[in-house]
Amino acid sequence: MKVIIISPGIPSLKKDYLFWFYKGLCEIKSCVTGNNIEAPTYPLALPVLQSIINQIDMNIEVELIDGNVQKINYNNLQDLVLISTDTVCYNKAIRIAKQIKVINKHIKIVIGGQHFKVSYLVQSERDKTINYLSREPLKWVDAVAFGYAENCMDNIITDFRNNKLKKVYDISGNSSIELLEPNRNGLFLNKYLYHSIETSRGCKSSCSFCSSAGTPEAYKKPKYVIQEITNIRKLEQYHGMQYLPLFFNDNALNFNPKDDNAANHYSDLIDKLIVYKNQNSCHDKLSFDGHAKPFSYDDAYGEYFNRLSKAGCQRLLVGFDTFESNITNRKSGSDVDKSELLYDHYRNFVNILRSNNLDIMASFMMIANGDYMNDGQKVIRFIEESNISIVSLSIMTPYPGSKLFCDYLNKCIYDNYKGINWDKFDSMCDIDNNGKFMSFFKNMLNEIYSENRIWNKVINKYNENRVINKFIGDIRSEVFILSSFQKSLDNFINRGAC
Repeated sequence: MKVIIISPGIPSLKKDYLFWFYKGLCEIKSCVTGNNIEAPTYPLALPVLQSIINQIDMNIEVELIDGNVQKINYNNLQDLVLISTDTVCYNKAIRIAKQIKVINKHIKIVIGGQHFKVSYLVQSERDKTINYLSREPLKWVDAVAFGYAENCMDNIITDFRNNKLKKVYDISGNSSIELLEPNRNGLFLNKYLYHSIETSRGCKSSCSFCSSAGTPEAYKKPKYVIQEITNIRKLEQYHGMQYLPLFFNDNALNFNPKDDNAANHYSDLIDKLIVYKNQNSCHDKLSFDGHAKPFSYDDAYGEYFNRLSKAGCQRLLVGFDTFESNITNRKSGSDVDKSELLYDHYRNFVNILRSNNLDIMASFMMIANGDYMNDGQKVIRFIEESNISIVSLSIMTPYPGSKLFCDYLNKCIYDNYKGINWDKFDSMCDIDNNGKFMSFFKNMLNEIYSENRIWNKVINKYNENRVINKFIGDIRSEVFILSSFQKSLDNFINRGAC
């Protein structure tokens, strides 16, 4: 039996600013090393799914295909194809499924992934979402899987062998991340800039736009994380590769000071990473990036970021709330502008990171039906005053699995919409077609990603960014960085999808 696991790859018109920024770094490293680096990192779902299948039956042959760096040989597919997709890649995933069935209708296809994450919606919302999300793909695939793969893959393999695949696999259950180590043997590791790694899942927050909101938290013990990094290094040695930096996919590498479980996990993890780095400093200059949230910290918690830097952290992608749309903003009858308090808090958080030698990528999510004009002006002011070079700007989008999507789905049904246009679900479109907002948003992009600003903030100040500095080979690197910013802007303006 053979199982082919496919991640569709990002469609060319969906590649956002951060993709092009990292693509610029890929091109720089390609020039320096002579290797053809094609993508920032691999979809972690691929090696995770291979590991799950290996645990079920080591005799199953598994092939991994990442559409970002590989082409699909449709004539070489057989038995069972698993397609793991998020919403941005969903339409491409369906096109792949159609093509497979045209060439060989006997191949069985199961589709799942982030697009089908509905685990912790209330039952009524869950049932409605599953009914809607499974209706369209079942025209082209044999089964749709919802929830964590480790909870349903055994059933899928068994049913496939018995020729009794169900149309829908909806098996609820918490993540079993603890002992799950991704099997990266089937990846073309020399095509990537980073290794992808994950030490926790779940989130206690209740953000309406997030499919992870309210999901139970699960943590991988730090000793298993260190073992995973050690195995990654052994695999690189086997392939004669340079050691790659890591990118942690956790929701945040920092923690809410009030969350004891997260505090204990990340404090212990960072301590063990420091020990690992010191013990292996002669051959492994451990470095990594990750996500962060701008929680409030006192001086004691500020020390955590110093340890994070000592462990090898280079850069954090920080998800900031926008100012006027945040629920903590000005309330009726109040003389205090809460958005200014939030602004000052964010500036302080940036200063804490910088004082501990951590670079910053800032991510802002605009809300089309909010006070977006004041929001946008404060975002630009914050970027300039904080001297942040790397900025990701997006639009709040009701992705499947979120409370926001359930509300949007009700609107689609009751307003007799023809259906959902998934092409607009990429955080760069307003799905309600607010023309004034989109015009304002494009103007913001033009200002933030302008050539003059890029030269001032990135090229003339790249010495502040140690990750870029590592890859500086000659003057051509500056051209790559500049072109990657410009590609993002041109790509968005010319796409026509919005």
